[in-house]
Amino acid sequence: MTNESASTTAKPKIRPIYAVFEGGGARGITHVGALKALEQEGLTPVGVAGSSAGAIIAALVAVGYKADELYRVTGEDQGTDIVVRSKRAPVDVLGRGSWNRFKRMKPLSRLAAFLLIAAIGGLIAAPLIGNSTIGYVAIGMLAAACGLATWLLWPIVANRGMFSTDGMVDFLNEVLRDKVGQHYDELGIDRAKLPRRIRFGDIDPSKLPQCIRLKITVSNVVTGGLEIFDQNRPDVVVADAVAASASIPLAFIPRKVEGASSDAGAIYVDGGLVSNLPAWSFAAEKRAFERRTDGPPVPVIAITLSDPKQHGHARPGKGDRGFLAFASQVVRTGIFGSQKIVEDFVPDLEVIDLSSPLGTLDFDCGRASANRAYLAGLHGAEQILRKRRWTRDGTEAALAHVHRAVEGLIHERRRQAGAEPPKIRASIVDEIGRWDLAANGRNSKIGFRIVASVGMDEDADDRMEFDRENCLAPRAYATKSSFARVLRGVPLADFVMTKYERAMIASSAHSVICVPVLNSLVPEAPAERIFCIDSTDNLEDDFKDPIFRDAVFRESVILSPSLIAKRIEELTNG
Repeated sequence: MTNESASTTAKPKIRPIYAVFEGGGARGITHVGALKALEQEGLTPVGVAGSSAGAIIAALVAVGYKADELYRVTGEDQGTDIVVRSKRAPVDVLGRGSWNRFKRMKPLSRLAAFLLIAAIGGLIAAPLIGNSTIGYVAIGMLAAACGLATWLLWPIVANRGMFSTDGMVDFLNEVLRDKVGQHYDELGIDRAKLPRRIRFGDIDPSKLPQCIRLKITVSNVVTGGLEIFDQNRPDVVVADAVAASASIPLAFIPRKVEGASSDAGAIYVDGGLVSNLPAWSFAAEKRAFERRTDGPPVPVIAITLSDPKQHGHARPGKGDRGFLAFASQVVRTGIFGSQKIVEDFVPDLEVIDLSSPLGTLDFDCGRASANRAYLAGLHGAEQILRKRRWTRDGTEAALAHVHRAVEGLIHERRRQAGAEPPKIRASIVDEIGRWDLAANGRNSKIGFRIVASVGMDEDADDRMEFDRENCLAPRAYATKSSFARVLRGVPLADFVMTKYERAMIASSAHSVICVPVLNSLVPEAPAERIFCIDSTDNLEDDFKDPIFRDAVFRESVILSPSLIAKRIEELTNG
């Protein structure tokens, strides 16, 4: 890999992506930092989706907001982001009175629990020691405990939640209208036509080209299922849909969404209950976009948020072993465990897992804490994206070098024989993982996929996957031995493919050479990947020549992921 291929000074190419933002409450500010990193890498969303807090970010991105408009930490414009411009703090959106009541709930609930335990003890002790005064005191303490518990829980019981989402809806509708109004000005549309409440139909890219596709997931507690609000439901009010998706059960009052359903009884809550990371939601749009552009696969980049403690393996502290901590872990496992299974079946998915210093309900954090959360998203995503770009660019540059070298060898041999030089294509095949219930839930390796190619853009086989029993690349991987194989006339059973998969192999490909790429740092380790080169003529005779074979081996060494990773580490540290 060359320095040029891994340089960060070159302006990145604009690349379309689908961006999906996970829910996380107050941690959502970390999403903005990650959004800034995506912009710096030239990754431009053509569609965004989100649940809960991620739905808020997705909606703002969909109408055209950039990261610097949403939040700024440094520069002359510091403090002029969307939060400051709105003259609202997050707790203002939630309601100051409700927030103060919520903040008092924890200490007062402990007091109520103490009074209840003391009252029960007093009621038991009073008849045993024959002291009626203790009994009266205990009855008083019991009444105080019940009254305090009623005061704490009544808003939740009466309204099915502590906080109203009305303030959130007003804020979101205001900032959405502001951006849509700017688009009207750019297009010469009279602002008098700007609707009072922005609906999905108002931000349809076919009508307003500055906007992109938006998908918001919500949980319908009446039907017990998941619903998606997008431009296919044009009458739905966007702010209502987002607020519904962010309505954490019992914390927020469930939301009715205007224009969502003819069923007046439909009630919506946090989309994260069913799908906290809707990475699957753009499957149809992704295929359609790739067909229209006839370009490379469009990645789905999912931004996930986690507590810093989830990234370590330290023994849990005393506070982490209580019932509430256990209950929280059970709920988190139910939501995120199923999410991990779904992620494994989403093609071209890249997950950027970020650690946020904020808690889910840290809505009253100060500017300094918010800055740290933003920077955690920015720097964390920068590091992940940079390494992935370097890895991708380094792999592609290395494969292009090996292709040129081997192609030159083959063409020279044909010229010496007085024959026409054949067409030569090259590819790298890696193992792929899927969630395997038979392997006790481990992300087991069950097959292989072409991950990089040269000269295959005109054919369909650059997207091929192989069964482990396939007689080509998987066999070279398993045996750590190289071979040349004629493709024509091979029985379908040897390929272990369906007839549709077999049809993806280019009809011009006559033979292939499969070379396992071994870890030169640890020779006894399993093969790391397979280098394949195919030709429009027969390569078996070429591969029988030890000089040619050794030359191919020497060239393929630079494709080792270990060597590429080592070079990237050197660049990172340098």
